[in-house]
Amino acid sequence: MRHVRADGAVEYAVHDVYFASDGSVESYTLAARSPRTATVSDLKSWVCDAAARGVPVVCGDLGYTHLPEHFAEWLEHIDDPPIEYTTDNDADR
Repeated sequence: MRHVRADGAVEYAVHDVYFASDGSVESYTLAARSPRTATVSDLKSWVCDAAARGVPVVCGDLGYTHLPEHFAEWLEHIDDPPIEYTTDNDADR
C-alpha cells in the first residue's frame, strides 16, 4: 500500500487486503504488516532479505511476528500496483 504522510513523504508497506468478488478493495488492515519504506523496490528488497533468512521476523506497525511463508506470500503480490492507503476505509473489522 502507498501511504502519504502528513509531511507529504510517501511510504510503502504490506497490509492485509480484502477484496470483493468483483476484485474491488473491500477493506484492509489499518496497521502495516511490514516496515514502511521509501520505495516499492526497497520494500521488495526487505521482504526478499527477510524470506532468505528463513526465520521469524518481528516487524510492522504493531510488531507482528511473521514466518518465512508469510514473506513468500507477500512476494507473490509485491509487484502489484500499490493501493492508496486512506483512513476512511472500513478496515480492521
